[in-house]
Amino acid sequence: MAQIEIDFDVPAQMRDGVVPRADVYRPSGSGPWPVLLSRLP
Repeated sequence: MAQIEIDFDVPAQMRDGVVPRADVYRPSGSGPWPVLLSRLP
C-alpha cells in the first residue's frame, strides 16, 4: 500500500474573493496519479 501525504486547509482563491479551503490527499512519490474530486456541502 502506498504512503499518503495530507495537506490540511489548503486555500483556493476565487475570482469573487471567496477563499474556500480543502484537504488534499495524495500518494507519496513521483508518477502520474489519477484524480478523485469529492464535493460536500
